[in-house]
Amino acid sequence: MALGPCPFWHQFTVYGNNIDLTMVQRSCDVYLGVPFNDAQDALLLEMIAKESELNPRFFHHHFVNVHAYLGVSPRADFLADPKNLKEFQKRFKENNNPNDYLNLKEWYLTKSPQESLGNERKDHIPFILEQLSKEPSPLPNIEIANLPLLEAILAPTSEIIKVNNNNPLKWDSKAVMAA
Repeated sequence: MALGPCPFWHQFTVYGNNIDLTMVQRSCDVYLGVPFNDAQDALLLEMIAKESELNPRFFHHHFVNVHAYLGVSPRADFLADPKNLKEFQKRFKENNNPNDYLNLKEWYLTKSPQESLGNERKDHIPFILEQLSKEPSPLPNIEIANLPLLEAILAPTSEIIKVNNNNPLKWDSKAVMAA
């Protein structure tokens, strides 16, 4: 492979009847990658704890290169301009309530160039600002089937994991990776 996986190092540590997982992620896309990796590794900790008859305790996530995708030129050039970046940062710091993020999103979309044909949705800034405007939903609870770890790994996910009381926010969050 050209690049190694983004979460590249996992260490389990046992303290008495407890087990912790420490993960280091070399490349951290805050909008698409990190939320998935957090859920994935928290589940991994639960499954390993269950298999080893230990109590899952802490999941430590260490970030190396944290970033948000700005898309490709000409859109990406907007925040590369120090004047535009400074204005964006100033407006961002002034936000006091969720609607302020929507106003900033509107300003950003008005001032920055359109995304070029074939590169739509590669700029994650509008999606991040939209997400910041939302009130979080209550957390769901997750049930993991009582199977040995190897059987759980080989079985279809829908037979292993059940998500209860999941009420995700409904909104257009279909950003794509900028390549």
